[in-house]
Amino acid sequence: MKALLLALLFASTVFAADPGLAYVYRDVDGNTIRLTVADCKSDAILARTPPQYRKVMRAGEASIGGTKHPLCWLSLPGGVVGMLYEDGDQGRLPAAWFTTETRA
Repeated sequence: MKALLLALLFASTVFAADPGLAYVYRDVDGNTIRLTVADCKSDAILARTPPQYRKVMRAGEASIGGTKHPLCWLSLPGGVVGMLYEDGDQGRLPAAWFTTETRA
């Protein structure tokens, strides 16, 4: 139940489109995934995305081992975040694993 409530909160906050808001996941190795509510502008990702999903894709960035990787993401059913990277890689994580942060 808690996961469902967090997923609903995550989805409702995303649609609020606060430009200063980011959703951040950090792992034990210091890698991060930062999701924003800005529109996805990566031509490489959008070219591989079916047209009906392009308008709901949002921008983000992963920092893996100190290297930054642009990504685009969308909220999927079941409280899951789907991420697509410019190199063609993709991943999914539970929305509940992300924390909400604001930029100062």
